[in-house]
Amino acid sequence: MRQRKILEALQDEKLFFSANNLATLLHVSSRTIINDIKCLNYEGQRNGFSILLKRGQGYYLKINDKALYQQYYNDNVKQDMYVDSKHRIEDIAVVLLLENDYITYEELADIFQISKLTVKRDMTEVRKVLEENCAALDSKAHYGIRVIARSFHRRVLLTKLYERGNRLILNRCNKTVGEEFQEVEKMLLKLLKEYGLATNYTELHLLDTFLKVLICTHVRELFEEEAWEHGDDLYYEIALELSSQIQNLYHIELYPSELDDFAVYLKQHTQGNQIKEKDQNDDISSFVKKCLMQLHEEFDLDFFEDEQFIKNLTSHIIMLLDRLHQNITFRNPLIDTICVKYPVTVDISIRFAKLLEDQYHVKMHQDEIGFIATHFAVYMERISQKQIHLYKRIAVVCSSGGGSAFLIKLKLETLFADSIIQSFSLLEMEELHNFKPDVIFTISDLMDDVDVPVIKINELMDDDEMMRIHHLLRNELTENDLFSVLHKEAFRIVKEPISYETLLSEMATQIEEEGYAEKGYCKYVLQREQFMSTIYANGVAIPHPINMCGTKNLVSVAIVQSEAIDAIKPLNLVFMVSLRKENLKLHEQITMTLLDIMQDEKTVNELVNSTSYEDFIRRLNISKGGN
Repeated sequence: MRQRKILEALQDEKLFFSANNLATLLHVSSRTIINDIKCLNYEGQRNGFSILLKRGQGYYLKINDKALYQQYYNDNVKQDMYVDSKHRIEDIAVVLLLENDYITYEELADIFQISKLTVKRDMTEVRKVLEENCAALDSKAHYGIRVIARSFHRRVLLTKLYERGNRLILNRCNKTVGEEFQEVEKMLLKLLKEYGLATNYTELHLLDTFLKVLICTHVRELFEEEAWEHGDDLYYEIALELSSQIQNLYHIELYPSELDDFAVYLKQHTQGNQIKEKDQNDDISSFVKKCLMQLHEEFDLDFFEDEQFIKNLTSHIIMLLDRLHQNITFRNPLIDTICVKYPVTVDISIRFAKLLEDQYHVKMHQDEIGFIATHFAVYMERISQKQIHLYKRIAVVCSSGGGSAFLIKLKLETLFADSIIQSFSLLEMEELHNFKPDVIFTISDLMDDVDVPVIKINELMDDDEMMRIHHLLRNELTENDLFSVLHKEAFRIVKEPISYETLLSEMATQIEEEGYAEKGYCKYVLQREQFMSTIYANGVAIPHPINMCGTKNLVSVAIVQSEAIDAIKPLNLVFMVSLRKENLKLHEQITMTLLDIMQDEKTVNELVNSTSYEDFIRRLNISKGGN
């Protein structure tokens, strides 16, 4: 099924797809895509095709024997075109959206090679897709069915379907606009800069797609000209200037109503550099500082030592509130990665967003919370970097204090450029004490007790060892790992269907009752889940409380070998985190370990097949490079 979709995506010889593009399209990891392409290339050796990689552009399909490939495609791909009814429903929606006249059920059945009864059954879901996007179905006896919607809403929905990888609209648009569209993209970027409009990569990509749909639907005369409303704002001016470029390239003249459609879409996906009144800015600035003071008390973090962070955050909030009052939100394609890599900053941002909502009567979408979290993440990173500079005097202890010690010293100098680094042999303990180091790196246990941090290292340090040291230093030398917080009594295998909320409640209640967390832990876990789901890639969930309130450090594990009834995504593994409040750094260390796990579909599948706690630990150890 997935390999079929990869071939379908690569059918257009003008298109290139990176592994990341295909992974996003098919909702799997890049590693899974690369493995699928290896399998397809193995099949292609005897079926007349290969999938090649072009540097800087991506994968493309090369057909070496057209007859062999066509036979393989017909036998393995074409016959399975609509195994997934969701794709057929979206294709039916596209056909209807691209047509103004009525289409009969018989015509649709013929287009999709399915029965008339199946078309009628699918129409219930097609109707839902349309109604969710400001469109409706009109049915007329002896004529058939057609979509009733403004051209703007048709194009918005077609843009969404294009972004989901729908092959019908994607192929039709790309064949229409061709390579010349690169000039339109360049012109749009130039105009955005000239008119002082800001956007992010995701929103810019949507603007490009909307323009493709606009050009395609005009060239094919799919929509009639409509009444138009604007024409006097900067967004319409940009659309007007862009239309000149489109006219030169495609020899078409866009209707005023089409320019109006793009102007409205442009306004929704960009942000002007409007300057608010000074007193209003000062009011927002004061409120941001008030929020930070409250968060300082809750999370024990001194935000006021970083003036640049406060300045950047305040500027972001001023523009954010302006957008939200216009009901404009930006999509954040990195939201899941941010949640996993920076769980503490996301929790802080959720609390911060709630304070903003209460004060300014706006509704904060999770994508916007993710953008706020990036500002807090920068603050946390600066704090971590400062931690490294606290170590001014560094001792290196080796067996002889000679050659290997000198090599280690050279390596460490890349981390401690401004520190004094001195090497010692195992016999020079007195000299070591007299040196008064802030931290000691040693290849073996020391014979004397010392009152400074000691880090054991390999005698020949490689890059992985250097990364481990750097991570330790940034995290205040807490070398706890995932294994240290796993316990057999907090492990379960779920074999019967269960509600995701029920599973979380049962796990959190056990943590509370067994004394690993304060009373209220269960409530805080469910609150955090209401703000933003903690189910991430490959069905790995990392639920935790909105306010960390553990009394002992623990990660409770559930292997889900059945259906999670109300989960918004497929669910395979649950790692519920309960840590003491002072262990915020440990939280990030654990989630980084889990990030490595969730990005490898094979590892996740291995862990899901565990039969006991001991078997789970064995499989987890192997996944981390153990025996």
